[in-house]
Amino acid sequence: MEVAPSQNNTLKTNQLFKNIIQEDLNNAYFGGIEGGASTSFVVLYDDCGNKVAEMEGLDTNHWQIGMTECLKRINDLVQEAKKRAHIPCNTVLKSLGLSLSGCEGIETANELKEELMKNYPQLSTDCFVWSDTVAPLFAANQYDGGVVLISGTGSNCLLMNPDGSQYQCGGLGHLLGDEGGAYWLAVKLIKVCLDEAMHFQTPPLRCLTKNTWDCIMDHFGIEKVFDLLPLFYREFNKADIAQLTKKFAHLAENGDELCRWAFRELGTALGKHILGVSKKADKKMLDEGLKIIAVGSLWKSWKLFKDDFNSTLYLKVKKYSLIQLNSDIASGAAGYAAMNVGFQIFKNKTTCYKVLYMQE
Repeated sequence: MEVAPSQNNTLKTNQLFKNIIQEDLNNAYFGGIEGGASTSFVVLYDDCGNKVAEMEGLDTNHWQIGMTECLKRINDLVQEAKKRAHIPCNTVLKSLGLSLSGCEGIETANELKEELMKNYPQLSTDCFVWSDTVAPLFAANQYDGGVVLISGTGSNCLLMNPDGSQYQCGGLGHLLGDEGGAYWLAVKLIKVCLDEAMHFQTPPLRCLTKNTWDCIMDHFGIEKVFDLLPLFYREFNKADIAQLTKKFAHLAENGDELCRWAFRELGTALGKHILGVSKKADKKMLDEGLKIIAVGSLWKSWKLFKDDFNSTLYLKVKKYSLIQLNSDIASGAAGYAAMNVGFQIFKNKTTCYKVLYMQE
């Protein structure tokens, strides 16, 4: 799916570093927020590039909590961060970069920006909004393009070509997609257990379900199948359900065949995301090797789905590397937003990522 160019595309990214106007910004502060479906993370930097505050907060996906609550939480995050940094509460940020889950479309991003600036005009002089798939490219200094593959509570994948064109696969949320995310995997295993309990169908590969079902009951504090219904229909908490996947990973690492099967399925699903966007990738990027930024907690279990991820890409995407950020995504959002108002926060170039895997 082609993605409309983000609002910053009017600026040529490869010229930003060359044409930075170092204004007199003494006592200026710059903010960045990484907003997910489970939690959010905010950072504040001063004009010398020092990180003066960082903290975790509530989720900020407007599809889950509504636009009004999303805007309130963004403001609350920044205000609390200023408080922790001993910055006067009436201080207006010079720029604020928002990398938010749920802001895939340019219309949505523009709406959120307009509403934020209208309802909280003293929050920041300027604000820039992107999907959570865009800011990792900034954090990794991949201004000439690359791929972001998110596998966290949900999943998403974005390709950015050197010419700025963007293409997306995924990012439709837990009702329409999220294949390869933690919530998706958790529900997949819950459904296997339910299907067996109701004699609807046998588990994949005829795997035993006892360990998985025991884990589910322990996590939710339930005793029988129908105890799940309130958790999904009355007291739904996507993040809590997704947390099950961490426990399933532990079972898989200890040899549970059903959980190992589920993680193999996850590897295939994530690989399909890459296949989807690779069809629109610049030929030079493919020839030199796709640089894929791996974002999200599921990558901690890379060894459980590595083989199926690679086999899905076999012969179709021949050369690629998986990299992980050394810095947080919120800092990438803060830095790029600052660049858009003529200021360079990060003056010292250091290694901003590490290589998880390379296929040549």
